[in-house]
Amino acid sequence: MTLIWAGYNPTADAAIHGIVPAPPVDILLNGHVRATYLFSVTDANTLTRIQSRSRTYDPTQDPTDPTGGNLHKLNTNEVVYKRVLASDADLLAP
Repeated sequence: MTLIWAGYNPTADAAIHGIVPAPPVDILLNGHVRATYLFSVTDANTLTRIQSRSRTYDPTQDPTDPTGGNLHKLNTNEVVYKRVLASDADLLAP
């Protein structure tokens, strides 16, 4: 499974207008992370992540490019995920 997400930082443009402390008035793209995970299916209720690796991209780079960005080291630490059944409270929340 591959996921891509973005990170944003608030800007303080209000500071140039004399408002101190400056409240954030906008956001600025900080970059993207593309993470790929390899899972093993243990049983119907358990997945084990057996490998993961990520790439980071600066705001000018295309995070859909699988060979771009900065490649990070392979992570082989296993992580076990158990199924949690959704409740009506989860699904029907306003």
